[in-house]
Amino acid sequence: MLYVALVICFASSILLTFIVRKFAIVIGTTDKRDYKIHQAIIPSLGGLAIFISFMAGMFIVSPSSYYTVPIMVGATIIVITGVLVEQFQLPVKWKLVGQVAAALVIVIAGGIQISFIDSSPGHSIEFGLLSIPFTLLWIIGITNTVSLINVLDGLAAGVSSIVLATISLMTFTMGNSFVAITGVLLLASTLGFLICNFSTPKIFMGDTGVLLLGFMIAVLTLTGFKNTGMTADIPIIILGIPIVDTLFTVIRHYVNKQSLSTPDTLHLHHRLLQMGFTYKQTLMINYAITILFSLAVFNFSISTLWGTVFILAVILLYTRIFQKLSI
Repeated sequence: MLYVALVICFASSILLTFIVRKFAIVIGTTDKRDYKIHQAIIPSLGGLAIFISFMAGMFIVSPSSYYTVPIMVGATIIVITGVLVEQFQLPVKWKLVGQVAAALVIVIAGGIQISFIDSSPGHSIEFGLLSIPFTLLWIIGITNTVSLINVLDGLAAGVSSIVLATISLMTFTMGNSFVAITGVLLLASTLGFLICNFSTPKIFMGDTGVLLLGFMIAVLTLTGFKNTGMTADIPIIILGIPIVDTLFTVIRHYVNKQSLSTPDTLHLHHRLLQMGFTYKQTLMINYAITILFSLAVFNFSISTLWGTVFILAVILLYTRIFQKLSI
């Protein structure tokens, strides 16, 4: 049944991508970001195709878990938020309201909370009464981290696919079938959308898609690793590119008084394009770096902390060299 669901998720995502594209054109929902690589007017709301395909797969497989309903309800709330934000150009505060509402469903109704994190081998930090607010901040933080890489068509979807594949594989080896199944269903839905847009962008995921993927990555890491002490480590390491890129962007902003909304100073991806890399080459470079981060996660889970630190240091140095050369 799982294989049938995966095929349906993938195929329906491809079909729905074109249907949603026509729908977005009719209602006039297009990409309205201040900074864009593509000059053409391209419809948005592509995340709806991913969401509907994913939900279809969840209904077909019906994974037996207490978390199923809260996750599906939370995902629905986050997608509705994305659609409203895109269609009516709502301010950021309303996007945050939707994220908080979706996160509360996971934390309160689902009972998914970060109660501790490992600080060192044999030692952990207990959150106690702070578990709920910390978990809320975690879900919202990871959700918005994925939004940071929504600057090139195919980048957020591709990076999220690698993250989902990593989470699914790791939880499968750990015996957590629910997270593994949920992850691969979302992965199949995302790949269907990605294939339709890889050569020539036809529709953007928009806030609908990036909020959904970020939210689900946050929730799946919470559900899959909450009893291992690795909850915080997994997405932070895999999503190292947007996290590090953002940190350096903010530092440049305050040190050099540069605008955070200026393409030239905003992302590593723009700098790679300025260096002469093609659009596809830039995507491949970012995909490759994300895969390296994923390998670091596997090393972290089966090897020593210092081995992971070494791998991360090499990757971060590699990333910073690209940024430095493009200045």
